[in-house]
Amino acid sequence: MRAHKIGYSLVVFWLAFLAGQPGAAAVGVEKQSPEETVKTVTTEMLTALRSQQEAYKNDPRQLVSLIERIIVPHFDIRIMGREALGLIWRRATPEQKKRFMAAFRQLLVNDYANEFRNYSNQAVEFLPEHTGSGKDYALVATHVTSPGEQPVRVDYRLYRVGSDWRIYDVEIDGISLLFTYRNTFSEELQRETLDALIARMEHKNDSFNPGDGK
Repeated sequence: MRAHKIGYSLVVFWLAFLAGQPGAAAVGVEKQSPEETVKTVTTEMLTALRSQQEAYKNDPRQLVSLIERIIVPHFDIRIMGREALGLIWRRATPEQKKRFMAAFRQLLVNDYANEFRNYSNQAVEFLPEHTGSGKDYALVATHVTSPGEQPVRVDYRLYRVGSDWRIYDVEIDGISLLFTYRNTFSEELQRETLDALIARMEHKNDSFNPGDGK
């Protein structure tokens, strides 16, 4: 059920996501540019991660709590879930949509909390390729660097909601995570019904055991 095959990519995604949260309200600033938002939250979040690195590694439940408290409120799961299902979303019943969104949300939190245990002092470098589409959409480019590894290019796309910016997609070395999820679900839905897919997601979430690698 995991949408991404390489655990390191999951870690990179969350680093990019943490770097891209709309942090204006948290720092008492009414409006920030997308890049200013990235830099503000990057400093705060990476400092916290490094100061509690062993605690997160030994107890991923703390990561679950961190993700629920800081990340989930700023991540538009409805857009990502809807796009991940593609045309199937339009044919789903209201009850199926409700169940899928709940399962999808928890699946994201559980999988990324499990993988984020592998965090090992990655850092974020900001690149000059910042673009926008009008005043409501923006792209901010970064490199995620790890000791002894080649930098990983991470681009994330944001849209404006009021005075905040929210992420709706992340690209890792040119690969869209949004469409990775879509491809994964599409393949599974060729073999089973939407109800069966949702049931398997719910079962996976119910049996989640941080650190077991499943």
